[in-house]
Amino acid sequence: MVPSVHGRGSSEPAPSAAYRRLSGPAPSRPARAAGGPSVTELGKRPWLVIGPGRLGCALAAALAHAGTAVRLVGRRAGDWQDFAAARGIETLVSEPQAALLGPETVCFFAVPDDALPELVRAWQQVLPAEVAAVAHGSGALGLELLAGFPAAMQLAIHPMRALPPRGTEAALQGAPLTLLASTATARAAAQQWVESVGARAIPFAESADRSRYHLACSLAANHLTGLLIRATELATAALGPEGAQAGVLALAESALDRLREHGAADALTGPLVRGDRGTLRAHLRGLNAEDAARYLSQLEELLEVAVSCGRLEPASAAALREEMRAFAREEGQA
Repeated sequence: MVPSVHGRGSSEPAPSAAYRRLSGPAPSRPARAAGGPSVTELGKRPWLVIGPGRLGCALAAALAHAGTAVRLVGRRAGDWQDFAAARGIETLVSEPQAALLGPETVCFFAVPDDALPELVRAWQQVLPAEVAAVAHGSGALGLELLAGFPAAMQLAIHPMRALPPRGTEAALQGAPLTLLASTATARAAAQQWVESVGARAIPFAESADRSRYHLACSLAANHLTGLLIRATELATAALGPEGAQAGVLALAESALDRLREHGAADALTGPLVRGDRGTLRAHLRGLNAEDAARYLSQLEELLEVAVSCGRLEPASAAALREEMRAFAREEGQA
């Protein structure tokens, strides 16, 4: 595909001043310290953000707001180009090409997990030489897929935040970003950069299972969203759509506030931790068989949490479990 630059009629990328040097001889600069760039350099280098989705747009906006030269690259034209142009971000519709990379470039892949390995290989094949750093934003994948990418630093930087479709400059403000780095120098550089754009760095343990970590993120975001939507549906007949949504979200926010400030024992309320067997059975009878089976599974997990944090006595939990088993037998689920 012939690359195109948003807002220009040229068929060749017209590099900004920060990028113009990348296709020519490298400029003279202080010698790089052994092990990689100085911790102060990531934000001063030109970035190539590949993938104009939620993360790519939020990242490009944060970089531009911090004064970093950044290009946002996608394979197809779209409204992401208007979003970027409004913030002075150069955009390109392009396949991988060597002219976009150079020894000073920080190359960041912000694409879906399934597309990431193939795209990394495609860009690796056109690399003219080593780049300053290569990073991706996947929470499910580690550094192994970047191992063959010639770069002084390899990084996995994943936001623990639900990002908007077109993030603003503030989309990453205060967001926890988990960091996995190839070296201690790379980790220090990434942490300094994360803090410079107003986010919060959380080191990721090298030996940890990223699939379990990513599952935790999915439970905290997507599954919580699905649960709140279901709760709103159940309350709509009594409160109306607007009342149900307002009430459910207010209740959830208050529970999260208590969890954040005082822990699980203080946040857990309701019939389960009170041991109200009759109310529990009424809840189950209000559901169809399929939903009741799902709810029983969720209740079992919640009972374990309530006992482990000291909110529910083991004897009360045992009585509730017996009530749950009795209901399942009556409904033919046991």
